[in-house]
Amino acid sequence: MEEMRLELFRRGNRDHERQAAELLREAFPEAYGEDPEEEVRSILQEERIAVKAVLKGELVGLIGAIPQYGHTG
Repeated sequence: MEEMRLELFRRGNRDHERQAAELLREAFPEAYGEDPEEEVRSILQEERIAVKAVLKGELVGLIGAIPQYGHTG
């Protein structure tokens, strides 16, 4: 049985970026129903921190953070 992996989420994996947008659209339709792709682009900005959960090659979760006050990152 394959285990879920946590990995840094960086730009470049278009499949995972698309899956992240769809996950946001499904989980939070009121907030991201119109343009979840924009939120994914925001999460993946260089100065931000993003982690993805991957199971069997598919993105199944993500979390992002914005470094603030010199305490994060």
